[in-house]
Amino acid sequence: MRWMKKLLLSIYLYMGIFFGICLILWIVTGEEPSALIMGISAAVGVESVAAGVIRIYENKETYKHEKEMQNGKQDQLESEADQP
Repeated sequence: MRWMKKLLLSIYLYMGIFFGICLILWIVTGEEPSALIMGISAAVGVESVAAGVIRIYENKETYKHEKEMQNGKQDQLESEADQP
């Protein structure tokens, strides 16, 4: 999961720098690259949603594995308690 944090951090850092440069260019020239801004924003939105879905899936798998481990330990403790 460490790579996902680095990926998202780099994407958002890039977005901040990109929009800062666009703002400066807009102040200087009076023109804004609206199509480029829209395209970049859409791409980052898709990446963020994909990262969120991956994170949810991994959390679900981790939860399922931990629950199986707990059930296995409970079964083992119950079988040990049943033995005299």
